[in-house]
Amino acid sequence: MINSDIWYNVWERSGLGRMKVRIEFRYGGCMDRLDEFTKMMNALYESSRTIQQYEKKPRQYGTDFQLYMAEMHVLDNVYKCEGITVTEIASLTHRTKSAITQTVNKLSEKGLIEKRRNKDYYKQINLYTTELGKQSCVYHAELDRKNYIANLEELDAYSTEDFKKISELLYLISDKMKLDEL
Repeated sequence: MINSDIWYNVWERSGLGRMKVRIEFRYGGCMDRLDEFTKMMNALYESSRTIQQYEKKPRQYGTDFQLYMAEMHVLDNVYKCEGITVTEIASLTHRTKSAITQTVNKLSEKGLIEKRRNKDYYKQINLYTTELGKQSCVYHAELDRKNYIANLEELDAYSTEDFKKISELLYLISDKMKLDEL
């Protein structure tokens, strides 16, 4: 049996604190691998929290309107697939139809998206970007590209193959977490 000390953040009645937890593992010589995986998962969770904070701040994307990241990404889905429906966006983004509908309504009120009834299937509403919406999407894409290039300049030690492996790993973890929710 191998012992490993791991620090966890925990919520205590008096507030946030740190508590040392001793965990016993039965993985023989795999301890280094498990430790590194644990560090990676902690980094992933920290990144997730940072992204959540980033998403909470509205930004301007080439127009006078403030948009949250979630709104910009719904708008971007419409831009990339003109005529898409709320149901299709919900499926693509793993969000509820209700959440997407609320976002689409906000974007429509701002004049960034048009809703048009499908001529062949009357019940279906198709979504299209307006010129202002297209302007926001182009600005967003240019901003992302500029930020990604700046980030890449600091990541010279990593190859394209490394990025592919990291992406594959993140998708595997994400898929596993989705299955755990069911």
